[in-house]
Amino acid sequence: MHHTVARIILAATIACGVVHMAITVMPVIYHNGPYHSPISALCWYIPRKLVELLLSVAHCIVRVLQKQASPNWADPFSKLATRISERKKDVKASIATAREHAALHQDWKIDAQALSWTLDKSDEEGQLEHVVAGIPKFLLSRAVEDPTKVLEEAAKGNEFRPSLYREVTTSGKCFN
Repeated sequence: MHHTVARIILAATIACGVVHMAITVMPVIYHNGPYHSPISALCWYIPRKLVELLLSVAHCIVRVLQKQASPNWADPFSKLATRISERKKDVKASIATAREHAALHQDWKIDAQALSWTLDKSDEEGQLEHVVAGIPKFLLSRAVEDPTKVLEEAAKGNEFRPSLYREVTTSGKCFN
């Protein structure tokens, strides 16, 4: 009846649908993204199960060919079967495991930017004390490849406390 209202509702519905689809699919592509929907795990699971099934079929075919092949071809088939088995293990990983792997292997500059932003935006002394209290443990972290480099870079870009890196690493104090 009212074409103008229908078009507005249709446009809003399409926009919301596109946003929801993006939020659903993005974690499958970009594992370190902050957004996901309840269906994201399903979008991760179904293609992985299909790939796992195809790899299982390929593994069976390679094993049959390996048994039928001459001794000269046995070794290449064995290596191929091993590669397929390793790939199947990768495919079986959950979305949570992929996120953890992405977080552990991200560029260190992202950590430095996050720490610098946190230091700049901590406007109360109590908030800043909590952040700075964790820095000595951060420096001993094994999860970060070079924590001193991250802290040095974070302190360089920090407006509030440019001498933070020097003070933490030399005297062990952040505030007097």
